[in-house]
Amino acid sequence: MKTNLKLRLWSTAILSLIWSWIYAASVTLPNFKTTDDLVGKTISNLTGFTQTTGDFTLEAKAKAGVPIKLLFGHISYTPTADGLVRLVQKDGQVYVFENNAYITTLTPEYIYQEQGGNLMRNGSFETVTDQLTSGRWKAADWETWDGGTPTWGGDAGYVNVRENANYCSDGKKSIILHSRSRWLCQQLTDGALEADGVYQLSCDYWTSEGAGNGNGTYKFWLGSSLAGNDLMEIDGYTTLEGKYTKQSFKTLFQAPSSLTPSLFFSFYRAESKVDWLDNVKLVKVIPDQAGLEGTSSAIYTTGAYAPRSMSLPEGASIDMTPNISNPNFDNGTITKNAPTGWTFDGNVTTSKISTGAKGNGLIPADQNHWQLWQEGGTLKGRAYQTINNLPNGRYAVSADICTSGFSGNVNLYANYGTQALATNTAKRYTATGIVVDGTLEIGISLNISGSVTVDFDNFTLQYLGMDTEGYHEILQLKIKEAEAILTNLSDGYDPASINQAIAKAKAIDDKAKADDIIAAIAAIDKALDDYQAYVEKCAAERKNKEDFKALVEAAKNERANETYPGTADFDKAIAEAEAFLAQMETDPTISTTTATDALNAAREAYYNSQYPIQPVKQVVSTVDLSLNGSEKYTLRVDGKAFYPTAIQVRGDKLRGYLGWNETEIEAAFKRAADDGFNTLSVPLFWSEVEPEKNHFDWHLLDRYLGWCKKYGVKMEILWFSWSSGGRVQYLWNYNGKQTLRTPDYVCSKDGKSEFNMLRDSWEYSLDWRDTNLRSRDTYVLGKVMEHVALWDANNDQPHTVVGVQLGNEARAHGGNSATAAEIIDYYHHVGSAVKDSKYVTWTRLNCVSYETSGRTSANESKRNNGGTNIDFVGIDIYGTNASKVKGNMDGQLGTNGKNFRMIMEIDAKDANSPLYQMAALAGDKAFDYYNLGPVDGNGLYANSGNTLTERSHITLVRQRNKILNMANQDIALHSHGNGLYVYNYAGNSTAQETGLSGISFPPSASSTQAIAVRHSKYQIALLATNAGKFTIPASLQVTSAQTGSFDANNQWKKGFDLNINNNTVTLTDATCVLLTLKGNEEEKDELVVNGEFNEGTSGWTNTTNASTYKVSTAAKGDGSVIWADGGHLQLWSGGSITGKVFQNITVPNGKYTLTAGCFATFGGTVYLYANNEKVAIENNKNAYYKVVVNVTDGNLQIGLDINTSGGSTDIEWDHVVVTPGDADTPQPTKKRKVFTIGDSTMANKTSKTERGWGMLFPDFVNADSVVVTNAAMDGRSTLSFINEGRWTTVVNQLEKGDIVMMQFGHNDEKTDNSLHTDPQTTYKANLKRFITEARAKGAEAVLLTPIVRRIFGSDGNIYDEHTAYAEAVRELATELDVPLIDMNVYSNQYENIAGIVGSRKLHEYFPGTEIDNTHLCELGAYITARCVAEEIAKNKNIAIALNKSPKALEGAYTPTLDYVKHAFLENYPNEEVPATLEAIDTKTRQLRHDARLALETAADNTDATFALVNPDFEEGLCWYNAVQATRPMGWQVDKNTSGQENIVVKTADGVTYFIVWASTMNYIDMYQTVSGLGNGTYEVTAKVKASKGNANGGTWLYANTTAGNNKTVATQTETWTPMSVKCNVNDGTLRLGLRSESGWYARLADVHLTKVDGSNGIETVTSNLPEHQDIYNLQGCKVNNMNAKGIYIIGHRKVIKK
Repeated sequence: MKTNLKLRLWSTAILSLIWSWIYAASVTLPNFKTTDDLVGKTISNLTGFTQTTGDFTLEAKAKAGVPIKLLFGHISYTPTADGLVRLVQKDGQVYVFENNAYITTLTPEYIYQEQGGNLMRNGSFETVTDQLTSGRWKAADWETWDGGTPTWGGDAGYVNVRENANYCSDGKKSIILHSRSRWLCQQLTDGALEADGVYQLSCDYWTSEGAGNGNGTYKFWLGSSLAGNDLMEIDGYTTLEGKYTKQSFKTLFQAPSSLTPSLFFSFYRAESKVDWLDNVKLVKVIPDQAGLEGTSSAIYTTGAYAPRSMSLPEGASIDMTPNISNPNFDNGTITKNAPTGWTFDGNVTTSKISTGAKGNGLIPADQNHWQLWQEGGTLKGRAYQTINNLPNGRYAVSADICTSGFSGNVNLYANYGTQALATNTAKRYTATGIVVDGTLEIGISLNISGSVTVDFDNFTLQYLGMDTEGYHEILQLKIKEAEAILTNLSDGYDPASINQAIAKAKAIDDKAKADDIIAAIAAIDKALDDYQAYVEKCAAERKNKEDFKALVEAAKNERANETYPGTADFDKAIAEAEAFLAQMETDPTISTTTATDALNAAREAYYNSQYPIQPVKQVVSTVDLSLNGSEKYTLRVDGKAFYPTAIQVRGDKLRGYLGWNETEIEAAFKRAADDGFNTLSVPLFWSEVEPEKNHFDWHLLDRYLGWCKKYGVKMEILWFSWSSGGRVQYLWNYNGKQTLRTPDYVCSKDGKSEFNMLRDSWEYSLDWRDTNLRSRDTYVLGKVMEHVALWDANNDQPHTVVGVQLGNEARAHGGNSATAAEIIDYYHHVGSAVKDSKYVTWTRLNCVSYETSGRTSANESKRNNGGTNIDFVGIDIYGTNASKVKGNMDGQLGTNGKNFRMIMEIDAKDANSPLYQMAALAGDKAFDYYNLGPVDGNGLYANSGNTLTERSHITLVRQRNKILNMANQDIALHSHGNGLYVYNYAGNSTAQETGLSGISFPPSASSTQAIAVRHSKYQIALLATNAGKFTIPASLQVTSAQTGSFDANNQWKKGFDLNINNNTVTLTDATCVLLTLKGNEEEKDELVVNGEFNEGTSGWTNTTNASTYKVSTAAKGDGSVIWADGGHLQLWSGGSITGKVFQNITVPNGKYTLTAGCFATFGGTVYLYANNEKVAIENNKNAYYKVVVNVTDGNLQIGLDINTSGGSTDIEWDHVVVTPGDADTPQPTKKRKVFTIGDSTMANKTSKTERGWGMLFPDFVNADSVVVTNAAMDGRSTLSFINEGRWTTVVNQLEKGDIVMMQFGHNDEKTDNSLHTDPQTTYKANLKRFITEARAKGAEAVLLTPIVRRIFGSDGNIYDEHTAYAEAVRELATELDVPLIDMNVYSNQYENIAGIVGSRKLHEYFPGTEIDNTHLCELGAYITARCVAEEIAKNKNIAIALNKSPKALEGAYTPTLDYVKHAFLENYPNEEVPATLEAIDTKTRQLRHDARLALETAADNTDATFALVNPDFEEGLCWYNAVQATRPMGWQVDKNTSGQENIVVKTADGVTYFIVWASTMNYIDMYQTVSGLGNGTYEVTAKVKASKGNANGGTWLYANTTAGNNKTVATQTETWTPMSVKCNVNDGTLRLGLRSESGWYARLADVHLTKVDGSNGIETVTSNLPEHQDIYNLQGCKVNNMNAKGIYIIGHRKVIKK
């Protein structure tokens, strides 16, 4: 509805007289959707028709007097006239409309019977398949979908099955439909549905707690394909907002008459929400009747649709309140002075959401309402919203409104209809208005003066039906509006169309139809719209001319004030622009777009003419994820490992917030460099490089680049684009000047944009889903990278820029509900601007702390599904501690896929921030301070008169930067605990700490931190932030120590020699010392970095124009030189290639030989060169080449010089070696490939701590002749390894001479059909297939038996669950003559010898976090891999060359026998150690057996707890394959329970305990059996907590033997009670435990076993009572003292006080 504001005031008096009555309806209809043209399905089978019991609409051809009957539901209506009858069922009632007029409401009666069971498989989600993460599974029989990929996953945002009692109907499990998913689908069993059959669909659902959840609308689809709705679509339910209890849904539907062979059922929602679902049922039903009578044709659809042109009888209305956005102001977000959904177009002192009571309770307390308050002056404006797509007719809007005293007018209005508000009054007001074009504006208008408050709430809207009289009144107002415009018409406009519309309107008489009146109103609106468009067009033409004139003046100023080589071209462009400007004088309609873009391009070209050298494509920096030559993911610059010492420098805020000049800002850049930062992170904003559209200005960027080059630091561009935290912020906000960070066409201060705006006022926000915005962002960043490449080429290629941050704290804001996946997708596209440019660097994205995990997971998902242009995602964290920085940042920055970890912002003002810098290194993370200062209150420096002022911790920062730069590349390559160790990472201790290779360091002060890092096999660098002393184990055999540092090529630059006194090296300040170990003279470091291309293209610089520049693994030529192995370099182009591929090496002067292998097809020339010496590569020849060069200046450049022509070019290059002297051309031998296949005990891991032994096995082979591919995978059996195509992938790579090592069993044992194999049939058959197919390819097989689980049995020794599978492997090895490594035996032996405590070191044993008795930690994987290598060395039939000097690992000792001897002596220090592994194991078992037997003659009160397994439950839960369940090690559970249950080990209130819980318990028995005991009397003591509801005598501690069963009954509940029971053992066997037959749970803790003398077990105490121990009476009640005589329990002993 278009209204003229001036006319509104004029018309108020008239309309208030006409419409002054207040509507009071007697019948209110629900809020229907409306349409006159019903779209639905024509009912072909009237006699068999059955409608849904949910909302539906049926429109039937009617004949007067003939009843229309829906037999199902017993619905009948007899029409009074011929025409159409529409039956609309809404919320269980049927509303009857005859020829668009509402007549009556009917109540249906649906009668039907269910037939058969649930047609939906696994509707309660109790059956699961894959475990996605701990406690999260994939549901059997179901699939999830987002429109492109499945959405199963264990991380936030993904769908999974969980056990959560708050969201579960039956059983234990239900499914969470997380934000990524749109469909939950199931392919129905063939024949499940019958054509035209009637079915009932039901389910239970919940809204998940969390912001933004609720209001998710579900539909049910039936289709012939996954996530299809080609057969049927049914309206479902809408989840509730703010209500998290269980809701249930049920509806009936009739299946289509025609069904396809395959049927897919889907839950579908369009919104991104988080909901829960359970108890899905699809059941066939038999209606009592079916059919539609009384009509010859009808249309049917689900959903309730009333006629849009409906008429209502007097006193009837439809509730349209749901069409009002935020009618009760429940959403209290204020934007532009108005709550969500509303607008305020005036200026007011305060506009806010209030919760105070108003109007004596008319507006109650504690509920949101909108309040406007004006402190004097005039308040003029509207608080309103516009509602669209409404049926035409009269409406009544009502609201609760409270006013203070005022002068002027305040009105409630609906379009032209108003209701005046009284001063100083609180009441509910109603105004009525007319809608003629589907549009209604409702609100409150104000034109008042003085101090006034208006509070309003609870808007409602009622539709009163068609109103022809009201249409006439609106028409008269429109005529007056048009006539008023004619009196003040703009020059040049022809008024004919307005006059014509007025004449047509005046011709309408009182008898006109409603449609004719509305058409006349629309004609006037159209004429006035056309006139307004003309006015705006004239204004735009004037502005275009003024803007272009200003542009020409700006260009002329640049020409006058800046001189570059391209003056002639620029002068010509300016002259053409002036000519165009003159043309605009005569033709103002001419478009300026082309001329503007041309002049802006000329401005840029003029500036860039100072840079004549054109760049070629080059890769400057990368993130190396290969883990080849490094122990962690590594940043590389120019191919060299790089660890940034980084800080953010906010030139923008120094300039735009503090008013610093450029000289002062440059001084800040210099200060950062002087402080030792090697990298400056510099924000760059959209409007800084593109102040107006297509006007690119590079002055500021070049200034930043020049400063960084000048002061010798690298630069990361922080491309803020439009978003900082999802919002547009100020670039300038100083001294009255305010400008945004975006050019106006992207986002202007007045809220305008060429793109989709989601918030058009401060803080502004654009739309992550806007692909046009994304494309423009990508284009502009591409221009930035284009200019960086140009600047670099013309400034001696310093490669100043090393990285690009693609956005800042990307997140939803201002109504932007984009998901993590959508934000990642946005920046993936933006990142292509960097990756596709001629200057390629790493790309990164930073996130606020609590959103990092989700963003990282989304990026890793994209990496795994086609790739990502975001190299890594990092975290911004403020207010933290060293432990979190080193760790996973509360789970937000854990190891996740291939994500390089970086703390991208951290408070530099925090005095502990330099300590955190070292903690980050200890956590294998990069680190970036925020910021240099002095902005945002986070500066490393404060401000004093535009000069940086040092804070107290600046010295600590400089010390750390200094040492990190001294050994930068080695620090970048090694991980903490491997080749690197950070001492005192938290900076809070002076205690001595032992780290790398046994080197120890006691800090001289608590803030002193140190690093030990391995440079090579025989060199270790030591660095400390301050004075300190390193103690070096004599076993390292250090031969020298020197001060110095490593240069840019990682070559050592010596300072002076240091003395080594008593195996110590003393540092006096922040410095670096290089230790050289004995044996260095025996090995020479390779001079070429990555000469075999096993590390991608790292180390090499490419300046060619090759279309393809990559590492290939396919054999080329005849395979004699370029073979299929770890990789070689390939350059390819469909045409010619020019340029070089090279690397620079620093070497001592002298003669050197460069050799390499090559196969190439080309025309033109290709040379292998070393400095000025070169040799020509021959076309189409497999050959090795040699170049000898004499180096005189210490610099050696080697590579290929390419200048091909003609057709396509293909160059394959490998085996690049530089050797001192004139050496022979080497003939490298092809490496033997070894494939390891198996399960999680062998597989590669992304975990920081868990390792498969296959990960460490490559350390034990000779890398010069063997390459290992670990194809093992978590959770796989021989069956699933085949079915998933993993074996096919391996066998397709096999060649003659390769070896496959295979070890399975752990998962073959499981009962899951997708995993299980029988040891003597299918398990053997699958292994036999591996062997046979490997041999068919000329490869060899090696069989390994599965390693044991760490489970100790009743005799105190390892209990082996894999016996049957291990024996099957042994049999197969003999049968097929395959080499065997019996790791089942060996792992059994060394785990058993280490014992239950010692073996913890081999596994993922982290009490309170994880206790995993199956998988290995690094030490366990190392020992297992070493044991395998030792067995290979013994077996002449396994031709794998081994590494003679594998790297050592602390605690592993060498060889395995030595480790075992140490483990034996830790348990039995006084025993003689046998000579072999088998003998040591045999002796260990005998000693344990003897210790138990010795209890028979042991003294009274001898502690026998050692004979129990896991008595304190510190071993947590472990998997027992025999029962396919987890339970505490050594303990068994016998139970008869129902409903929900749980078996866990927990720690609470200082007690670690075993609990079995069930909602319904018949009995629970938690016990273990001890064998091999010496006979005699024993006492079992424990702490017990019986459940509330425990019946008398229902829970007892017991000890059962063949001599009798004994028990002590618990008499206390809900409290820890010490209990004891005695028994006699006469056959060495004892079963002890806790049994409960009532209540809900039983808890057991702190179990002890004591050998007693067989008497009553009571100690006599007369004095010297035990101190500091709790005292209990025999009923288990705690008492304060033992003053009274009697028997007590103290410390698990019975004591008598006499």
